[in-house]
This record gives sequence, C-alpha cells and structure tokens, in this order.
Amino acid sequence: PRKFSDTFLAVDVLLQALAYLIYEVKARAGVERPSTIVPGRTTTLPVPEHSSWPAGHAFTAGALAVLFATLHKNPDCQRLWCAAKLIGANRVSAGLHTNLDIEAGLELGAMAMTELLNAAASSTVPALQTLGDLVGFAKANDW
Repeated sequence: PRKFSDTFLAVDVLLQALAYLIYEVKARAGVERPSTIVPGRTTTLPVPEHSSWPAGHAFTAGALAVLFATLHKNPDCQRLWCAAKLIGANRVSAGLHTNLDIEAGLELGAMAMTELLNAAASSTVPALQTLGDLVGFAKANDW
C-alpha cells in the first residue's frame, strides 16, 4: 500500500543488507546440501549451489520475526516465531536443508536483527539513525 511505501522500502533495504551477511557466512561455511551427502536423497526444488548452513530463508524469517515483534512492542510474539519455524520446516521437507541448518539460520537471523536494532537505537550513523527513526515512528503510531 502507498501509505506504507517508505516502511516497505526500509525493510527491503534492511533485508538486502542482511542477505549480504548471510551469503558471507554461507561462503565461509561451505556445508554441503543434504541431497549431495545422502545418496538417493531427492529434492522438490532446484538445489542452490551455495552452502546449506546456515539456512538463508530461516535467517530472513528469524530476522523479520524480531523486527515485527519489535515494531508491535511484543518481543515474545510466538505467532511470528512459529511462522518463521514453518518456513524453515518447508525447506527441510523440500530436501534442501537439515534441521541444524534451520536452527542456525533462525538464531543467527534473530541475533543479527537484534544487534542491528540495538545499534540503530543509539547510532550516529545516518543510515542507522533512519532505521531507528522508523522503529520509533512505528512504535509511537501503534503499528
């Protein structure tokens, strides 16, 4: 919606920055996919060439769960965390990840977003100040 276009843009930029981080971690980890380790293991989706660990979709889902819980002033929002776990479970059932990949992705995503939001709250860096302003505005207007 047009009303929230700045919010969507800010979240998109944030996710792009986090995507860079997760691909750096994956490049260093170099963990093979389950379908390359287990003979005869099939997948329901094309197998990405990058590392299996940590799971990128779970990383993003964990980060978004923390962001939305923060914006809605509910740090223990179980529905968001359950949705994030379901995204990970989908990737396991597709044969692309193991449960360890998903757990690591969820935890690292949540930690990365928490650190980013904490930095934004006290930063003098313009880009982080903007994120902090967005979070503060969202909280003040009961988003």
